[in-house]
Amino acid sequence: MNILVSFLPWIIFWVLSGKGQLKIAAATSIVAVVILAIKDFKKHSVKILAPTLTVSFKFRHFILSEPA
Repeated sequence: MNILVSFLPWIIFWVLSGKGQLKIAAATSIVAVVILAIKDFKKHSVKILAPTLTVSFKFRHFILSEPA
């Protein structure tokens, strides 16, 4: 997989969170990770990075959704 595509969820998160959209950044990154994982699963080459990123972004989304 292209290295840029591998970092796409992080790039999305950095860009959106830099604009103050933390909840949207985490949710969009989760969607990107799931799409990439499905793509890898169809190729039979799922790597540990996909589930790890999913958990990481889901945790961020949960933490950022809590009321202050």
